[in-house]
Amino acid sequence: MHRSPLSARALRTGLATAGLLACVSLAHADSIGYAVPANVPEPEFWEEASEPHGAEVRVVLEKINMILQQLPYLNDSDPSGQTRQRAVDDGIGMLRYARRLAATNTEVLRNLGTLADEGGQTELALQVFEEYMAETADESKISSDVYMRLGRIHARLREHDEAVHYLRKSLVANVNSSNYYFQYTQGHTLVALASSLAASGRLADAVDTLKTHAARIQYYGDEPSLQ
Repeated sequence: MHRSPLSARALRTGLATAGLLACVSLAHADSIGYAVPANVPEPEFWEEASEPHGAEVRVVLEKINMILQQLPYLNDSDPSGQTRQRAVDDGIGMLRYARRLAATNTEVLRNLGTLADEGGQTELALQVFEEYMAETADESKISSDVYMRLGRIHARLREHDEAVHYLRKSLVANVNSSNYYFQYTQGHTLVALASSLAASGRLADAVDTLKTHAARIQYYGDEPSLQ
């Protein structure tokens, strides 16, 4: 029988709560002198019950993190692009598998959307990112990188109003971060936003966007260029 994502989450929460209550009850029984049965389920049992295949999914995500860390180096060291594309395709394959095990895992969805975008699979990236956003209840948890990628995807599809919407959200998401990748993302978001505004005939807005935001963007390495 098919379960909706909501009922699946409710089931996982219920099982986890049941496990916690069972552990508390056993601890209480032990403290007042009652004999505790020898066949008490280990904590791993409750973890598996509340999150089936969780260990497998975590292994996949660790491998995906390694692939994502390698991509910037492959951009420079792999002139043919074949090694890079093979790494991206392998990652997408692993994440498709993880998605079958945990269909609503937001980390799986976010990484699958990212690698699909890196691999030029625009339709898959758009679909997965939309699912990721639908599953992420707290909008503040959505990174500027996801908004940037969605904006650039819509820009490639010449859907400039949608592109501007997401790119503007990227500029204000996680705005207090100072890490390298956030700054890198902001620089490329700014250029993509100005490009989309110009492409939709809002040249004055494009220029104003550059003037307003450029002062707070720190570029690292090659600066993005307006296309």
